[in-house]
Amino acid sequence: MWLEQFPLGEAVPFRCQHLGIDYPGEVVRVDTWSPRWGNTMSEDIFFRVVLLRQRRGGLEPVIEDPRIVVCLPAPGLYRRRSQLASEVSTTRETQAIYLTQQDTEAALIRRMLRRRLDELEEQLLGEDSVRYSEGRIVAEWLLSNAWPQLPLDLNEQSKPVEPEAAGEVFGVIFGQPDSSPDGMQQLVTALGLGRGANREYPNPVLELVRNRISAQDGPSTWTDLHRYLAQEIGLTGPLATMFLLVFLHEHRPGLSLELQPGHQVALFDGRPLEAGRITPDLIPALRWDMRISGWAGQIVPIAEALIETRWNDALHHLRAISPRLATASFNDAVRAQDRLLLEDISALTQDVAQVQGLGDALGWTSSQDGEDLELQRALDRMLRVQGSDYSEMYRSILDTYDDFRSWESDLVTLRELAGLARFRQDISGALEYLSGAVVPPETHPELSIDRQGLLSSLSVGGLAEFRRRNWDVLMREVAGFKRRFRDEYRSHHENIRNQLPVYQRDLESARLKLKALELLNTLPELGEPTGIEQLDSIDEMSPGLGPCLVAGPEILLDSSPWCESCRLSLDVPLSLEQLTRTMAAVDMALGAKNRQLAPCWSSASYSAERSLA
Repeated sequence: MWLEQFPLGEAVPFRCQHLGIDYPGEVVRVDTWSPRWGNTMSEDIFFRVVLLRQRRGGLEPVIEDPRIVVCLPAPGLYRRRSQLASEVSTTRETQAIYLTQQDTEAALIRRMLRRRLDELEEQLLGEDSVRYSEGRIVAEWLLSNAWPQLPLDLNEQSKPVEPEAAGEVFGVIFGQPDSSPDGMQQLVTALGLGRGANREYPNPVLELVRNRISAQDGPSTWTDLHRYLAQEIGLTGPLATMFLLVFLHEHRPGLSLELQPGHQVALFDGRPLEAGRITPDLIPALRWDMRISGWAGQIVPIAEALIETRWNDALHHLRAISPRLATASFNDAVRAQDRLLLEDISALTQDVAQVQGLGDALGWTSSQDGEDLELQRALDRMLRVQGSDYSEMYRSILDTYDDFRSWESDLVTLRELAGLARFRQDISGALEYLSGAVVPPETHPELSIDRQGLLSSLSVGGLAEFRRRNWDVLMREVAGFKRRFRDEYRSHHENIRNQLPVYQRDLESARLKLKALELLNTLPELGEPTGIEQLDSIDEMSPGLGPCLVAGPEILLDSSPWCESCRLSLDVPLSLEQLTRTMAAVDMALGAKNRQLAPCWSSASYSAERSLA
């Protein structure tokens, strides 16, 4: 009963899979042939199946597209269908007689006639299905005939590539928010887009586009390239759009896509694109929209497009510097806007200088890894953006950045950090204090975590984030750490100073005993040397502390994280247990040597007495 889904005279969307791609098409069921069903299809339709209910002799439909097929019913089986059609007509006429009667018998007859009519219509539709199933019905053949092979091998995919997947792949390629790279990675790889601009092998689709452009004498148009990929190569409209956008982003030298007036292209965050062209740097920031094909025009080299840069084309990039800029159509208005831009460029130059000074003072720019290195790269990029008017500034931005998002991100970070330049002394002092405040995680885990968190907050990204929140919050957290560190340090300082005299006395005693043991170990008569392993451990247990003239409560620790008198560190312990074990081991070794020495001493005394006698 599959014909039920195709009402008479309507083009019904229908999908068919071929070589791993899900193709949209349409099926039309009609009584008689109309020339419009043979016209060239729109770019969103990839096949059309026309089901004619009646076979008429001499019918020769004119078909302009080889992906259109006219299906004629099989000859024969007319008598059965004619009988059913006659009975359906009679039943409907009888049913009409009882529609206005309200008695019980009439209601019973209406129900019986309704049931019978449903059965007859089902049988009649079934007869149509039989007729078409025995006729020349083809669908997959159309796609196989149009594209016997594709430039991509998608047969290994778990399901055919549907039109909606192109937008998801686009988001994954350019790392846009809310994209799902894990679920789409297999498809991204199958499409040959997993390695970006530096992928190991040339992408076959991008190569086709490159060759198509090279073979044309004049400017290329989006419409021509899109139809070429979608209709001639067989990639479907969404896939063709996605590959063309990727091509425009990666192609060098750069290309620019001119847009029709009144377009509604937007960025991924919802902001409308105010320019009249799409440059390569804008593509990663675009919101996926299949309507781009309806707004796209010529594709020209950027160098050619920038010969006469219009203010409104550059506005989208320049507004990142100066949000107060507006569209302008007349020369006087453009000159007024240009003056505003130059004022804000001057302020931007000052911001760059302030951040450079902040980075130099805090050692960011000398770092070779992490966020500090990225800050230096951002500053280097910003220094390359310059110009005496809006046109030169616009070209400089396009030459420097291949991703519009990086341009905006650099500006935001720069301004956030420039706002912190007046806190340079506070930042430098906090970093110096935290760097010197050694906190062993084994004995002070919470305090160690707080220290690491504050050091992270004083990094480039952390400072910019706190700038957005509240600078005072960070300073209060630093002050809170100092208070907790001071309490722990004073307690540690007092314990060390109370235990140090006894510890140093016992340590010196252990050293003297070890020296005696070393002398005994030199006597071959006493056997193998013992206690050798204790020699190094004694030196390691020395705290290396001198006399301290400051009592614990008097240690301020406001400007430095240590006692200025003894410079004791929080990670310097007194190994009392280890010293006790070492002393016991030394005593045991000495005792053993003394027991070995006693017989030798007695024998030597006896020999001396006999000599005297």
